[in-house]
Amino acid sequence: MKTRARIGIALALLVVAVFVVSRASRERTPSGAVPAQLRPGDGAVLAEGAVAGPVSVNVLALPRIDQDPRAQTRPVGGTKKKNRPKTPLPPEATDALREQALEIPPQPGVQIVNEGRSPHAPTLAVSFDSLNFDDDPASVPPDPELAVGPNHIIAVANSSLEVYNKTGTTLAGPLLFDTFFSPLTGCSSTFDPNVLYDEEADRFFLGIDQFGSGVNGANNRYCMAVSQTSDPTGSWWLYSFDASVNTGEFFDYPHAGVGDQAIFMGGNTFVGLTGSFVRSDVWAIDKTTMYAGGTLSAPVRKSFPSSAFTPQPMHSHGFAQGTWPTGTVHYVVIDNVFDGSSMGVYRWTDPFGTNTFTLLGTVNLNTGTGVTGGFPVDSPQSGSSAKLQANDWRPLGVQYRNGHLFMAQTVSCNPGGGTVNCVRWAEIDPAAGGGPAFVQGTAFASNSTFRSFPDIAVNHCNDVTIGYSKFSTSIFPSTFVVGRLGTDSLNTLQAEVQLKAGEVVYSSFGNDPSPHRWGDYTGMTVDPDGETFWYLGEYSRNNSQVSKWGTRIGSFTTSCEAPASEVTLTQPASPNVLQFCGPVSLTGTGITAGSVLKTFLSTSGGPLDLVANGISPTGTTSTTWTGNLPCPWPAPNQYSLGQGFLGLQLVRTDVGFSSSNVVGIPLIGNTAQSVPSILAIDGEAISTTSWQPSIGLANVESVLANNNTTVYRIDGTGFASSVINVFTASGNCGPLTPTAQTSTTIDLQGAGLVPDRSGSFQVVNATGNFRTSNAVSAPIGAAVNISSISINSNTVTVNGSGFSSLTVINLFASNGSTVQNFGGFGGGGSANIPLNIVNSGQFTFTRPSKAMAGNAFVEAINPPFIPFSGSGNDPQGAFTLP
Repeated sequence: MKTRARIGIALALLVVAVFVVSRASRERTPSGAVPAQLRPGDGAVLAEGAVAGPVSVNVLALPRIDQDPRAQTRPVGGTKKKNRPKTPLPPEATDALREQALEIPPQPGVQIVNEGRSPHAPTLAVSFDSLNFDDDPASVPPDPELAVGPNHIIAVANSSLEVYNKTGTTLAGPLLFDTFFSPLTGCSSTFDPNVLYDEEADRFFLGIDQFGSGVNGANNRYCMAVSQTSDPTGSWWLYSFDASVNTGEFFDYPHAGVGDQAIFMGGNTFVGLTGSFVRSDVWAIDKTTMYAGGTLSAPVRKSFPSSAFTPQPMHSHGFAQGTWPTGTVHYVVIDNVFDGSSMGVYRWTDPFGTNTFTLLGTVNLNTGTGVTGGFPVDSPQSGSSAKLQANDWRPLGVQYRNGHLFMAQTVSCNPGGGTVNCVRWAEIDPAAGGGPAFVQGTAFASNSTFRSFPDIAVNHCNDVTIGYSKFSTSIFPSTFVVGRLGTDSLNTLQAEVQLKAGEVVYSSFGNDPSPHRWGDYTGMTVDPDGETFWYLGEYSRNNSQVSKWGTRIGSFTTSCEAPASEVTLTQPASPNVLQFCGPVSLTGTGITAGSVLKTFLSTSGGPLDLVANGISPTGTTSTTWTGNLPCPWPAPNQYSLGQGFLGLQLVRTDVGFSSSNVVGIPLIGNTAQSVPSILAIDGEAISTTSWQPSIGLANVESVLANNNTTVYRIDGTGFASSVINVFTASGNCGPLTPTAQTSTTIDLQGAGLVPDRSGSFQVVNATGNFRTSNAVSAPIGAAVNISSISINSNTVTVNGSGFSSLTVINLFASNGSTVQNFGGFGGGGSANIPLNIVNSGQFTFTRPSKAMAGNAFVEAINPPFIPFSGSGNDPQGAFTLP
């Protein structure tokens, strides 16, 4: 049976190939006429682009949906959107592509989504519910979009719109689009909305398709509105024009973008609602005339080759930040052969003047991202065998920022555990010297989880945020975002963030069979402040209606600056060695000016060795430490790839050795290109939160010593294949190999584990990740006590009790602005500055020749364990160096 099915798929794919070749063989020039054979029996041609309007309407004068008699007469559930969205291919061909996608082998190039936390993931700020099926029981699915101005948000769905302030308070609506456009003849039965904010003009634009009067909705119009002022709750100018160029044509899936000269809108045309694909077009609409309420001339139209599908005119951002695209050039991206990969970039120059339309080139997303995208497959959901449609691989929006284009789409891929739907995004340089160039992008996914209907935006710092719908057998359909900083390594993303969890099993038209329609697109944009992201996503909402959709608006912030913590890795001459240097910043709590940075090196991917060099701060607050790692660093400053990782640890000189703030820099792989991005503290306490949450790191909860056998039991979580480290001032006394180990306990014994001493343990995961022991200490050391310190010439005398030939000290010296860390020394003469143990109550040492004058601190410790805190086992002594 499997062989027969594959033969069927192969035959269907042959149909696809023949169809594509036949279409390509009759490509037209961009301004070519529609082939006559695609409209048999049609009568007279409509007056192309005939414009109606302007008509003025005031939003606040219109009835809300719950007060509008039109809403009571609309058919519940609608009819237009039940079937799969139309493509250039016949249904049997797209079905074959879905079957083929289920056999995609594992693809190493897929970026696995971090479903936990990462330091610079988008941060959710404002969040509130928006339009849902209760607002208009005729709108299925919603196809949500939004636009954001300085003070207002407009959310739109297939048949309705609502205006909010930026905290989520409704200012106007919800309204039916049919009601909004009712003063303008010919704009009823509307669907597929667009909404934009023009940053240059401080105006809002609304556009929507109209189900026409011809057979199967043919002869339809595109209905448009522009706010007469910056306030969208006031008056608007209404216009419309014929989008069906020829009688009997059905215009579908309009998408618009703001340019410097015009509003650009593109869409697909079919022979009626149920007929074959005809062509894709794009229009330039004179925005200046519309904003003035003037008489609008027919929009200028250009057509694409017959193989191309779904044009996406770029939507411009960056006026207030000085990166607005001025002049007469506008870019349009389209799937040039409907293969989900070959994105044609067109340049339209001066549409109201010289009017030249040029294909600049094609960007191959399969090659650029390293992942061959398959046709999207139907998605599962929790609690039901009914699946949800993922539509096709067309581009789902194009944003312009800082001279580049950004786009996203749904494709299928295999992250290793089988085929799922993944989101693919790309940054494209449209004006590169050799034609449009792929800059960066990825296809991201995770096993058993399906992601679809993405939209992308980028702020003036080149931070990217992508919103999408998320599905799996373990969750109800939900909405999420993921992002990256402009300073992150290319082709990488931070962790995803949930905007709204699904609430219930999704259904679309009551008894409509699986797969249900979920939508065609969602909406992501950037605030005109150039920094804040806004997303309108869809989720399954628990209501009493036949369709279970709801939408939610969320705002997301990123740093819009360089990362708070960054260490630069550079590649020296040796191909498998790394140097590290550059600025570093640690953010946390309780940080003081008397803080230095110590380093650790994992020499084997697990145990840590202390590199005893302290980096003095260049600036501190109570929450932030900044410094600079010189290049080259004091030796050792080079490490071979695959050796493990570097650890940074902040040391407070006023309280001793603190291990509560640690950041690990992974150094793994065989080439420089395989070194991952650095993960920094950025305010997260590593002792309680893993910096790589996807890996189960050990967490020590308690330590119990058996004084008779010197066996120690450590209780906690995540101990599988772990080792134990214990630290002294001169380095790491570990690793201590466990004598017994489970995922929740570790038993160990070894040299130095003597009863009645104090210290702390660190559990190191075998993968090379680590976290500290949450201030857990074990009774494994006799305490020392410092009572006084004096200095005569260069000899420092320390008085107290509990000193022995094994006593180790840490010395920190400060002149008030700079701190010197001399690390640990002593310990029976094993270090560079020997101690002179006079008796158990006194020892002396010679002042280091480089120790600056000013305040100094001494920490005395009896090995082999460094105490974790200053609780009596961590005495401090303060004195002045002349």
